[in-house]
Amino acid sequence: MANFIRKFRSYSAIPELSSCFPLIYYCHTTEGETLLAGCMGQIQPDRPVFVEGSRITMQDLKGWVIFQAKATEIKINALLGNPEALKKPFKSLALENALMVVSQPTGLILEGTLSATNQNSIEKGQLTLLHGLLRWKPILPDPYVSNLQGGWNIDRAGASSSIVFAQTSWEQPDKPVVTFKGDLPLLSGVGIKPPSDPTIKSLPVELDGKTLEDIKKHEINGNQRERKNEIDRVFDQLEKSLSGWKLLDVSTNMDLIGVSVNPSLFRGRDTLLATHAIASEQSSNKAFVVKGMAVNTPLSVVHVFTVPQVQWEPVRTLPEDQNVAALDWFPENLSSATDGGATRLIGINQELSPIIPDVVVRQIRKSFTEGNPAAALTTLSFGLKAIVQLSPQNTATRNADSLDIVQPAFPQKKMKGGIQINLMAESGNPKFDSRSPGFEGFMAQTLNGYELFTGTELGLSVLGATLQPDASVETQFNKEFAASGSARMVPVTRFDLSGYGESNFSEWDNPGALASIGKVQFKIMVGRTAFEVVKFVSKIYPWGTTVTRSVVIERRSGGGVIRKDSGWQATQAGIFDFRLTAIPVNPYQFKPGIFKNCYDLKNIRPASNNIIQFNDPANGNNVELAPVYFDANVQLDGQVDGNIFSRGILGFIQLEPKLNYG
Repeated sequence: MANFIRKFRSYSAIPELSSCFPLIYYCHTTEGETLLAGCMGQIQPDRPVFVEGSRITMQDLKGWVIFQAKATEIKINALLGNPEALKKPFKSLALENALMVVSQPTGLILEGTLSATNQNSIEKGQLTLLHGLLRWKPILPDPYVSNLQGGWNIDRAGASSSIVFAQTSWEQPDKPVVTFKGDLPLLSGVGIKPPSDPTIKSLPVELDGKTLEDIKKHEINGNQRERKNEIDRVFDQLEKSLSGWKLLDVSTNMDLIGVSVNPSLFRGRDTLLATHAIASEQSSNKAFVVKGMAVNTPLSVVHVFTVPQVQWEPVRTLPEDQNVAALDWFPENLSSATDGGATRLIGINQELSPIIPDVVVRQIRKSFTEGNPAAALTTLSFGLKAIVQLSPQNTATRNADSLDIVQPAFPQKKMKGGIQINLMAESGNPKFDSRSPGFEGFMAQTLNGYELFTGTELGLSVLGATLQPDASVETQFNKEFAASGSARMVPVTRFDLSGYGESNFSEWDNPGALASIGKVQFKIMVGRTAFEVVKFVSKIYPWGTTVTRSVVIERRSGGGVIRKDSGWQATQAGIFDFRLTAIPVNPYQFKPGIFKNCYDLKNIRPASNNIIQFNDPANGNNVELAPVYFDANVQLDGQVDGNIFSRGILGFIQLEPKLNYG
């Protein structure tokens, strides 16, 4: 026992025995000897280091120290504290993704094994320091921008809201590892800056009076505003639900990808999620967990985002492409006030993830491969927005989607490429051959158009029209694919997202389209659109002629983006043929009368700005028809040779009901 006491005294650098102190000794033939003593002590560990470079000094500590000896091995355990440390100035500690304002340590726990050769040394062990947390603030490891307000809003009168444990562990004295543990409160003490709306200004360009009159005449009206708000509302509500802290990497280390955290998801109906996430019985106020050197939160609460994927550049409609008789007026230069907002990738999982951009991307990918769904909110060319639902499993109607991370590496050059997130609809293979693969979700053309030079809001888009607007490609696209559409989906075969902009070479086809979109094609390279086509396909009643209307947007060699609305174009003769891919037999019988057939249809133009609407009592379908005139060579009853050219033949293009074979 005397030998054991001498060894105990040799560690008085850590605990210092007072002249009178409690002492407990226990000895067992197989378990060895245990000595527990009350003591005082001081310590100055060399880590962790505060942000400004100072080190921790702990004095006037009181507590217990325990020595356990068995054979030649001696273990030490110490539990010491000093609550008066809370009265000292608070200082900042830095994690990989957070700054914490903490107190000086109020206590320590020391566990270790003494060196067999030098019993003044702890060969391997762990030192845990207890800090009171006053405030914390998320950061990123690399240069970043955020919507967080500056400063800390530190109230010295406020009490610590949580406890953070700083642990230094070592298997060898010269190889220590520092980690942190603890729960952090929702309230970080740092406010969020409110978003700012764009300011639209006119350009110093002189326009003639007729042009100004046309622009003013077509300024957005009440009905257009209502349609615009209806489309925007769905996306705006989703953006609002995802609002929170945003930190966007602006270095190339994480390839301009950021993280967004929405702590409000922990409140109300999501308190069970928070409780599960921190694996304790604490309230949902403890929403964030410190593990290792990073702050973690459930994957459902943090998602990655980046800048708008496609630049919504001004689009020009050339004078020679302006068909006033068939299409009426359209602004020569149409622009947008914004690029559509951030692109987001969201994982749906309760597992914890460090709030670090590249880590969250890989966690979402891992969660998806394990069978959990994911979602994306992104933009496409010139006012298109999409909400993509990614399904990791096959169903009866479609194959699983795929989500991959593409990042080429060049080991010999010690270089690697940027992170690119590849989303493939139905893994590239549709369940049925009726159309190209597409994503679940919805997609809409927003009415984002402004006249470029005057800044006048028009309630138009590049797919729109001012004459018979309900028959425009814009309206029919939204009636089919938008949130309230008849066949809502995302008609895109793949997305390749990155912090530098999207690349997209997608060609979606629906060969059986009737009164619906038959083609959506994009060629986008790193955020710049080279080519876009959206085509609507229908029939003219009663002639059975297949007609299409396409908007083609193309970047010319000079860099400008040119738009052309084809108007209605006939692709077959009017021979009363209503057969389609899915309807191989003509479903109707006609007695045409004096007009037998129409050939070489051209100059199809609206007969009225109104749309004919009624309900079909035979099947309950809502029917919409766009009245049009067209010119054609007509075969008359009894005519033997040749055709007669006729102008202004009346027909009706089917807009509703839409027939889809997806």
